Amino acid sequence: MDVHCKDTDFSDDTQFSSIVISRRIDLSKKYPDIKFLLKRNNAGCLPLGEIIALKAKAKAGKTTTESIFETALKKGNFMGFQSTSENIKSLFIDTEQSVLSTAKFAKRVHRLVGWSEYENHPLFMALNLRADETTNRPGIIEQAIKEYRPHVVYLDGVKDLLFDINSQIEATNIVNFLLRLTKEYGCTLVCVLHENKADANLRGSIGSELLNKCAECWQVKKDADVFEAQQTECRNQPVEGFSFRLDAFGMPEPLEIEPTASKAEQALQKKVENFKCCMKPHFPIPYTELRKVYAETSGLTEKTAEAHISYAIKHGWIERQANGEYLIRPLRLPL
Repeated sequence: MDVHCKDTDFSDDTQFSSIVISRRIDLSKKYPDIKFLLKRNNAGCLPLGEIIALKAKAKAGKTTTESIFETALKKGNFMGFQSTSENIKSLFIDTEQSVLSTAKFAKRVHRLVGWSEYENHPLFMALNLRADETTNRPGIIEQAIKEYRPHVVYLDGVKDLLFDINSQIEATNIVNFLLRLTKEYGCTLVCVLHENKADANLRGSIGSELLNKCAECWQVKKDADVFEAQQTECRNQPVEGFSFRLDAFGMPEPLEIEPTASKAEQALQKKVENFKCCMKPHFPIPYTELRKVYAETSGLTEKTAEAHISYAIKHGWIERQANGEYLIRPLRLPL
């Protein structure tokens, strides 16, 4: 068999079935650019027609973060986000909370945007599916999307569309269902799911499948009364995180956020701190003593201490003197 198929003309569409042709990437065709619904510091987020994952521990600010996205979409500018379009229609679907809690969320959105809390608005609709059977929820969701035609759908929470969050078959089927909705109706699906109690991973097989298929994943953390939201995964240019707290009326208000140091930055800073503890300016120290003191201070082996000393010498943090001893150079240390 000639696996290279030298005699086949692949530019001739008659060689292929319609099912293959409809899925082929045609390089002669111009595909539309990604349409982002929000921007933050000129970086886009919430791409239209994609799945977005939103994760956090229980009661850690997921729903409030949804209200921040929604307010920015409607007001045009909120919490550092700018909307890229006007008249964005949104559908909020709640499968977890009571009807009263869903109504409170809808009223919060109306208040933040500046709409009446006692009248419905054509650009925002909330549904509560808590009382519906698990098998019926997907059909109700699709029917609502088909009739309302929203640009954005908040699905809070996606786990209630399946019986077993650890079932790979159910997870695959539900995520394929969600992908079909984004393609068929051109909407963005913001899917809310809890993190594992032991770590920051999305729960179950449904979480793994969502992470594989989503364009963005946002994580919300809570520390005392401060909430911090960050992108943990993104297929496009990453967007800066943001932080907020709730005012006396339960409305989110922005806070300045200090960027979290990466693991490499943390390791570098730890090296600097270790050398500052081991060495004093203007007091040279022999190599063997430096190695011993550094190992004791850092809790590392002397072999690792030697590697750190070599790194410090290479980068000019410490300097070998004429007598063979070593002197720290404070002005050369990274801030």
